[in-house]
Amino acid sequence: MVNGVSRIVYTSTTSTIGSTGQAARPADENTPLAGFRARSPYARTKQQAEQIVRAGMERGVECIILNPAEVIGPFDHSLQWGRMVLAVYHDQVPFVPPGGGSFCSATEVGRAHVTALTRGRSGERYILGGENASYATFLETIAQVLGRSCRLPRTPYAWLYTKALLQDRLPAVASVLVPGKPAVEPYRMRVFAGTHYFDSSKAQRELGYGCPTLRQMLRECAGWYRRHGYFGTPAQQPLSTPQPTPHEARPAWIQER
Repeated sequence: MVNGVSRIVYTSTTSTIGSTGQAARPADENTPLAGFRARSPYARTKQQAEQIVRAGMERGVECIILNPAEVIGPFDHSLQWGRMVLAVYHDQVPFVPPGGGSFCSATEVGRAHVTALTRGRSGERYILGGENASYATFLETIAQVLGRSCRLPRTPYAWLYTKALLQDRLPAVASVLVPGKPAVEPYRMRVFAGTHYFDSSKAQRELGYGCPTLRQMLRECAGWYRRHGYFGTPAQQPLSTPQPTPHEARPAWIQER
């Protein structure tokens, strides 16, 4: 125990865990982070934070690390993945990534934190994933939940990624050839191009972690946005600029976790 604290539950991210890149082989807690994702400053700082947390065990503090994947649900004031919910609502989806991710319920992630305080094993990390789905399926499911028609862009993703690289790294050249700013920074576009699926079975066994369907998560998410005034007309809420919602929204389409 240190300063009266005997147990810590630390919220990390699946960005510190490797990916197999194969839909049939989801990564688990023992999959080492490698490749370009390991070079991300975000991933590196999160890994360092996990190391600091584990060091607390040497001082007698029990430490549990939780690694949420792509969180969907209420209280998303920063419009993490909710930005895409609004994009579908207004039929303004900027691109369709060819990859896929592991989507988890914000409600279940919250419950897992409470449960980990009593049931989590010290020194262990737990992936909090959920339904593994392609980004195209994610967007299509949003449209179904909202009851909206959504035109998915067919622009080649490789071109969009090249354009984002130019705009990010060679703005002077890009201002002539491809003026404007990328909808998402090149690193995130590279991540979206891959299939990063995760296995939550350990958290399910040991923490009683629940994995609702993607449709259930999105219904809860959309309901919260609707109740709090995030849905409006396209004229009122242009997605190319920060949203004039009751809460502050950042200009990037999806914030890095």
